[in-house]
Amino acid sequence: MYPLHLGLGAKAIPLPPITGLQWYDEYSAHHSNDGPEGRLVSLFRFIESWDSWEMHPLGDEVISGETDYFAAGESRNNGYVIA
Repeated sequence: MYPLHLGLGAKAIPLPPITGLQWYDEYSAHHSNDGPEGRLVSLFRFIESWDSWEMHPLGDEVISGETDYFAAGESRNNGYVIA
């Protein structure tokens, strides 16, 4: 599965496979001109729980899951919301 960049002007740009942390640096360098309106769309498969959290201070994150149990949450106004 290959990621996509959703850019300004409703552009959908196919990207090479994610190969590690350096990939994200290169992605940012190539698409930074789209500013906060640019979006990375990717799909991952996880077989166990994460032991850390991500933070996206400049935009929203959409999470979709298919499993027997799925919970996603976010910190909002000093509270915790399970969505």
